[in-house]
Amino acid sequence: MFALTGAVLAAAPDEVPHDAAGAIRFDIERQPLASALERYGALSGLPVFFDVALVEGRMATAVQGDYPAAAALQKLLEGTGIVAHPAGEGLRPAFVLQPAAPQAARQEAAPREAPQMRQVYRRFDGLVQTRIQEALCTSLIAAPGDFRAAVQFHIDKAGRVHQVRLLDSTGDSVRDAALLSALGELRLDWPPPGGMAQPVTLLIQPRRADRGDPCAGR
Repeated sequence: MFALTGAVLAAAPDEVPHDAAGAIRFDIERQPLASALERYGALSGLPVFFDVALVEGRMATAVQGDYPAAAALQKLLEGTGIVAHPAGEGLRPAFVLQPAAPQAARQEAAPREAPQMRQVYRRFDGLVQTRIQEALCTSLIAAPGDFRAAVQFHIDKAGRVHQVRLLDSTGDSVRDAALLSALGELRLDWPPPGGMAQPVTLLIQPRRADRGDPCAGR
């Protein structure tokens, strides 16, 4: 239901039927990356979240033929210095675009990839998602349901969530306001691990029927 990623802005594609794992017919010419991503979203039916400044001035690689959605996006981004990270789960996933880390940055980050640090990051991600779910479940309007949204925020050294902003609307202005209010009052049990990338983006997925009500018993 929730996915945490690095900082992005949102591009919302059209809702079209698709098979996320199967091949889709793409016909995207070489063009500015922003417009190519809009075309990709319309064809795939998948949300792609990105910072407008990140794609500005970059050209997309042409994608023509039958490709799985992830492979098509990877090809579209070839030569741009941008990579796509999956976010979400289920039959309708999403992607987040981020700058490809230079070799030096990857080497510097290597110590954080040790098993112990991966456990620390996973534990903190789990805490954030749990506390956010609890906060949203206290709201009749913002409780997880049949909507999708993307929210960006920072977490300070005291564990307080702040600078909350909506990147992709739920489609309901009242729900949007309730969502921002619930997250803006959130304080976590402990601060984020050192070196954690911020701001954080939260992708809220529609509730899956086979997983029941996440707010049941709260």
